Amino acid sequence: MSEISVIPVESDYDKKRFIEFPYKLYANDSNWVEPLRFDVKNNLDTKKNPFYSHARLKMWIAHEERRGGRQGCSNNKRQPQLLSQ
Repeated sequence: MSEISVIPVESDYDKKRFIEFPYKLYANDSNWVEPLRFDVKNNLDTKKNPFYSHARLKMWIAHEERRGGRQGCSNNKRQPQLLSQ
């Protein structure tokens, strides 16, 4: 068994790989409904998406030989305020 490599998404190239991952993974799955790449890209764009004016986003790509995955995590700075209302 090989080690799992976890790569933080930092460059435009990494972000493209992150976005394209499920399209490759589910390419032959007839049940998968492909989201519009334009929407996915805009949702993850910290400059275009207004959510990120008060939140942070971190993404990672993981792979091990023939297997892989992706993970995204957002931190909403307004969440404590929303919960206390």
